Amino acid sequence: MASDSFSVSHSYLEKILEGTTEGDMSSFFDAIDDDVHWTVAAASGEPTQFAGVYNKQQWLEKLSAPVGARLSNKLKVKILSIDVVSPTKAIVETISDATQRNGKPYNNTFCWIFIFSPKTGKIVKIREYLNSALLLQLLENNEPQPPSQ
Repeated sequence: MASDSFSVSHSYLEKILEGTTEGDMSSFFDAIDDDVHWTVAAASGEPTQFAGVYNKQQWLEKLSAPVGARLSNKLKVKILSIDVVSPTKAIVETISDATQRNGKPYNNTFCWIFIFSPKTGKIVKIREYLNSALLLQLLENNEPQPPSQ
């Protein structure tokens, strides 16, 4: 996708998110630019230590890894809605399906606003909204699984 004519479509979003329904995030992460401007937002007063701006590697290390270490299975993501707003902007609503290490469900809801590069087709900006109180509960009530050797 080296031309200046990339235009996001509903089918493209379904394709890059397809594996997430089974816990395979590789196509989704491949579609994200390494230097993405990934903002995790929290409403005023919501308890979260993760609100901030990250690139892809920072997000994987500081958010994805701690969450994954506290789940007893892969995080599966069900798409609730996809709205293509413009040739380079889309909004995706999802809900997660996973089990915390303490046996309780982790069914967080997410809203991602994606901005795509018209040149590369990669996601260059993400604004992520989630239930940060549920995230905090996951982190505080579950011991992380030690990294496998």
